This record gives sequence, C-alpha cells and structure tokens, in this order.
Amino acid sequence: MEQLVRSGKTRAIGVSNFTIPQLERLLSIAEIKPVCNQVEAHPWLPQNELLEYCRGKGIVLVAYSPLGTQPGGWHTRDAILLDDKDVVEVAKRNRVEPAQVLIAWACRWLSGRKCSQLAQILTSTLYSAARDYPHTKILNP
Repeated sequence: MEQLVRSGKTRAIGVSNFTIPQLERLLSIAEIKPVCNQVEAHPWLPQNELLEYCRGKGIVLVAYSPLGTQPGGWHTRDAILLDDKDVVEVAKRNRVEPAQVLIAWACRWLSGRKCSQLAQILTSTLYSAARDYPHTKILNP
C-alpha cells in the first residue's frame, strides 16, 4: 500500500475495523500512517476509546452502520438496534422513525470530533422514513 502512495497511484492509505492494538502494531512498522480507520459505530458500539486513540494519532475515524448491524453478522446479538426500547421510546416521543433517532445520534456523536460518517439506507422503508418524516428538531435541537 505504501508503494502505491509513493508511486502516485493513490493519495492515502486507510484501514477498516482496526482495533487499538492493531493500529499500534501497524504504526510501529509503517512509514506512511493511515489517514483513516473505518469502523462500525452506533449507540450499542460507540467506539469512544478508539475515537480518542485515533484522534491522538491524527487518524480520522470513519463511522459506518449508524443503524446497527443485522442479526447473523459478526455479533451474537439477536436484537436489532432499530427495535431497542430506548430508541423506540425517543422516536415515539418525537414522532419520528427509529432510524432518524439513530442517524441523529450519529450526527451528534460526530459533532465536534474529527470524524466522518457513512450512513447506509438499507431498505426502501428506511429511505421512505427519512423522506416522509423530515423532523429536523432531533437533528437541530
């Protein structure tokens, strides 16, 4: 990867799902530091320690899956974050969809941090919810 940067074929190196020990190992041998580390982040997996570590090393944390992962993935949870009782309660109280609450959480979590977010709209239902319930009071209190 470093050779690709040196040859001008790419401008930067990024990593995905690296933990702090993995980043430490990489930084101990790399001549070119990764620009970013892309990781899953949402209320069940906020990644705060990793965020602080990356910030201290000048690595941008890129958050993905603000709606959580679905059962059957790498985690052992049978639950779905969109069905979390606290998320559903906040959504009902604000008359919005749970997906909007989670995206708002991600926006607030990223606020003031050197982070980026990759929001994934996985189904037409979520797309419709984002389009049909544009209550920005959650995003902009």
